[in-house]
Amino acid sequence: MTTTSNTYTRSAGAPYQEIGTIKPVHVIFDPHHDLLSYVVPELTPDGTCSASKKLADAPYDLREILGVTNNDEEGAIVKQIQALHDLLEGTQQQLNADWLGIYQVATNKDGVPVLVKLAYQGLPSRAEFPLTEEFAHLSNNSTVGLTGKGVVIQDINEHGGAYYVCDAQVASEACLPIYNSDYTRVIGIVDAESFTVKHFNSYNLALVAKLCEQLSAYLPLKGTID
Repeated sequence: MTTTSNTYTRSAGAPYQEIGTIKPVHVIFDPHHDLLSYVVPELTPDGTCSASKKLADAPYDLREILGVTNNDEEGAIVKQIQALHDLLEGTQQQLNADWLGIYQVATNKDGVPVLVKLAYQGLPSRAEFPLTEEFAHLSNNSTVGLTGKGVVIQDINEHGGAYYVCDAQVASEACLPIYNSDYTRVIGIVDAESFTVKHFNSYNLALVAKLCEQLSAYLPLKGTID
């Protein structure tokens, strides 16, 4: 049995129960579904959004930020995105979170370093989280992306730190980093949210941590497959 490594536990800054490898479960999409785009909420001028508000007129397209320039690259990226959805489904069959998403560190069209959402389960949410100190004051995602340390909130109503509100139903959250293979830098994050207080017990935290550890072999996405 493969277990969550002590290296990940030390790097993320929180103790996690050791569990076995998460097995991907294949997700079947409609043949016309575009895995490289998704709907997003309309952002207000201050950069906030709410899942209950209207969606943006145009979906978010991953092709530009992932550097997809031709059909071969697109085909390669689509296969990798499918693999992320399959791993999310394998996780969700045990975790049962109300929202679960995978983000990768990237640079957007404006030259700003961001976390860009690659795959998720749950209600629509913003696509990019700026990796800036300013936005980290509002967002656990940005905080984890910048610091490489996990943030776990067992009760949002009792939390006094950074919290980005996109769905008022969220009661607890676990946001953990994804490291590269030698743990020298953060290459992404996983954000998990629940409508239930204290959803992230030791086993559920272990699932999120294991997902992050396994994702080191998946990210960053590339336009070619060796």
